[in-house]
Amino acid sequence: MYADLVLLNGQIITLYKDKPLVEALAIKGNKIIKIGRNEEISQHINEKTKVIDLDGKTVIPGLIDSHIHVADFAKTLCWINLERAKSIAEIKSLVKKHAERAPKGKWIIGKGWDEEKLVEKRPPKASELDEVAPNNPVVLYKAKGRVCVVNSLALEIAGKSENLKDFKNNGVDVDIDPQTGKPTGILSGQATDIIWKLIPDTTAEELKELIETAFKKILEAGITTVQWIVSSAQELHAIKGIVEKGKPPIRVYLIVPIETLTMDVLHELKLMENEYFKVGGAILYADGYLASKTAALTEPYRNSQNVGKLFYNAERMKKLLQFIGKTGLQAVIHAMGDRAVKEALKAIKAVSTHHFLESAKFRIESAAILPLELIEEIASLGLVVSIQPYMAYSELEFWGAAESIGERIRWLYPLKSLVKEGVIVAGGTDCPMEPLNIFSHIKTAVTRKKPVEEQITVNDALRMYTINAAYSMGEHNSKGTIEEGKLADLTGLSENPLTVPPEKIDRIKAELTIVDGEIAYFESNSIKLINIPS
Repeated sequence: MYADLVLLNGQIITLYKDKPLVEALAIKGNKIIKIGRNEEISQHINEKTKVIDLDGKTVIPGLIDSHIHVADFAKTLCWINLERAKSIAEIKSLVKKHAERAPKGKWIIGKGWDEEKLVEKRPPKASELDEVAPNNPVVLYKAKGRVCVVNSLALEIAGKSENLKDFKNNGVDVDIDPQTGKPTGILSGQATDIIWKLIPDTTAEELKELIETAFKKILEAGITTVQWIVSSAQELHAIKGIVEKGKPPIRVYLIVPIETLTMDVLHELKLMENEYFKVGGAILYADGYLASKTAALTEPYRNSQNVGKLFYNAERMKKLLQFIGKTGLQAVIHAMGDRAVKEALKAIKAVSTHHFLESAKFRIESAAILPLELIEEIASLGLVVSIQPYMAYSELEFWGAAESIGERIRWLYPLKSLVKEGVIVAGGTDCPMEPLNIFSHIKTAVTRKKPVEEQITVNDALRMYTINAAYSMGEHNSKGTIEEGKLADLTGLSENPLTVPPEKIDRIKAELTIVDGEIAYFESNSIKLINIPS
């Protein structure tokens, strides 16, 4: 059989135990038909076959992001990128350019400033933003943490909200100039949430266009499948418009919040399913987040009586799981704190006799604090755990986890212990809250310092974003490894993650993305596409 596409002269990491590393592979239609040595694969080439000479470059199974907020990521693409700003003057210049194009009153949003990178070694002030955007509310988010700076117009709008004035009294969430007694424009914590809620949302049509751009960025990151965590009903309207237009350029596994899920909505979404788009899961939120100290803990956060927020106890979760079972969707439970996980496990055990999909297991999402006894119970129940490894870094560096949970850090995202107990751990990015670059997450999983005992191997980390992620949605028989008969979803890399120094793994870039046997993205300066003469 002659192939439509052949890859030669590569280091192809298959994650398939019988042939873990091969030189070449052949694709017919949307399936891999042969893997092996160059001479074996060359027999499948004729005058119509496209050939890629990898020239020693690495190819892995198509990357799967098991936790990404596609719509939120899409919205950030029209924000001002401040990551490279080296001074307040540069920030002002970027804001001014946007203000000159923006209609009066339209919010201007930016992200990525860091005072440590600015020559002034301080954040910009509201008065400085007023100079370049007096007619538009401005909010600029810091690179990390719940911190932003706003201009006077944004402060004026926020001041009319019912909560901001209360925050001014403590001087923590709203920074106050000691000389003038007025806000400087720097907001943190809950005050940033108030600002976020004041920003008008995009229309469904605008969101659809932004999502299409986001898909291109996702492909450029080497991601072939996304497990899209939906946040609102508005997203569902945008998704409908995208699917009606044609098949998405990447595979989409939709995870819908239980609050927006009715049988009518489910029926409408199911009618849109195709080989690229699937409504797969329903998510319920058992608790909040460590960063905001709303993750439900067994013992209080340090130096407080606060034990977080448990939104659903086991009995209530049991009823919701029974409803999800009737929909035929996978049950996904967001449970960050150990108390939330305990309640989730009680609920799962209570419905274990009910019919659920065997192909897509119960799944604990964003599990952060997992003592060994919980890990062992998860393993005994055969559950999947979905984790975003970069958060093991950001929780410590930017959200103060060391101060808020103390010695419980030992069980913060315990990847090694989960792997050792045989738990299938799927990897996500949590983009745009964390980087889209999956290799930043793999680097964190491999090199983390707290706790160092929970470092895992590069191979185990790769599995989190390939075969484990495929398993987490019940699609491991068709994707996740490079095997004959599986879908031709592949990612070509600038460097081999198994040989590059661990501290430099995050510099690896995707140079080739193949989805369903078609070249969806390639870096023309790095990938050699050969036209075989007749």
